Amino acid sequence: AGVHAPLATSLHGLPPMLIQVGEQEILYDDAARLAAHARECGVSCQFEDYAQRWHVFHLQAFYLRSAANAIGRLASFARACVDGAREETASSGAMPPRWKRIPRRRKGGPMGFSLAAGAVLLLHLAFVLFVVFGALLLVRWPRLAWLHLPAAAWGFFIELSGRLCPLTTLENLLRMRAGLAGYGESFVEHYLLRLIYPGSLTRDMQLALAVGVLAINLLLYGWVLFSPRGRQHS
Repeated sequence: AGVHAPLATSLHGLPPMLIQVGEQEILYDDAARLAAHARECGVSCQFEDYAQRWHVFHLQAFYLRSAANAIGRLASFARACVDGAREETASSGAMPPRWKRIPRRRKGGPMGFSLAAGAVLLLHLAFVLFVVFGALLLVRWPRLAWLHLPAAAWGFFIELSGRLCPLTTLENLLRMRAGLAGYGESFVEHYLLRLIYPGSLTRDMQLALAVGVLAINLLLYGWVLFSPRGRQHS
C-alpha cells in the first residue's frame, strides 16, 4: 500500500537528521522521500534502511532551540503519513494486530501530550540537577550514593559520547504527537528549555560539561568522605 503525503512543507533551518526505517515498513517510500526533500532544502540527512524489518521508523535531530519550529513543521507531514497508513492498511488487512489495537486520537489528546512533554522537561531538569549536585544529599542520606553514582556516571557518559538522552527523545515524540510547531513564551520554554537545551551547544562544550560533571562530583564526594564536617554530618 502506498502513502503519498505532500511534501510542500519547507524544511529550511532543520539541524542534521537521522532517519531509520525498515525495508518492509509501509512508510518506507515516504521516509525516503522525506530524506530526499530534506537534502533538497539544504538539510544534512542520513537515511538508513534495515532488511527484513517491519515498522522501524525513527527520526532523530539534535534538539537545539533553532530546531524547535522545524521539528514542529515535520509533525504535520509525519502525522499525515501515519494516519493514511493506518486507514489504508486496516481496510486491506495488511496491518499487524499490534497496530490494529492503536486507538484513534481523541479530541483534546494533543493537550495531554503537551502537558506530558512539559512534565518530561521538568523531570529532565531534576535529573540534571541531581547528577551535578546530588552528592550534597549524601550528607543527610548517605545511602543515596547507590542511586546517585549510576546517575552521575550516566550523565558523564551522555556528555562524553555526545548522544541524546532518552528523556530528550521522549519529549520530542510527545511534542510531535501534540502537533506543536514550537514553544510559547511560557516559564518552561523561557527558562528551563534554554537551560537544558542551549542553542549554542557544541561538541567542545559537551566535552567541557562532561569534565565539569566529573570534577564537581569528585570534589563533592571528597568533601563528604574526607572533610571533618562532611564526616560529621554523614
